[in-house]
Amino acid sequence: MAPFLVLGRKVRNAAGSPALELRADRAACVACGLCTKACPMSLDVRGMVQSEHMEDPECILCASCVDIYPKGAIRLAWGGEAPDRDPEPPKRILVRRRRGAPPPSR
Repeated sequence: MAPFLVLGRKVRNAAGSPALELRADRAACVACGLCTKACPMSLDVRGMVQSEHMEDPECILCASCVDIYPKGAIRLAWGGEAPDRDPEPPKRILVRRRRGAPPPSR
């Protein structure tokens, strides 16, 4: 199955299609090594965080490194978003109604 994952990722990268990916923030890393120990593929995740290059053909995006990391230096992100921040949540607009006015139709 791994060759199909590698091939699929290469095709996705070549086509520029957005997809789930790992992002790293080197400044938030405390170099504890927990992320590397948690990786089921035995990847050097700490080294990937230090280089801020999280793309590895052997990574299966299981998010074990994201779950165990104490400072949040590794996160899952949707490809195409700005790498330095999370997307802003959608803003809710509150509309005040006059008393007795019918609710707005949807």
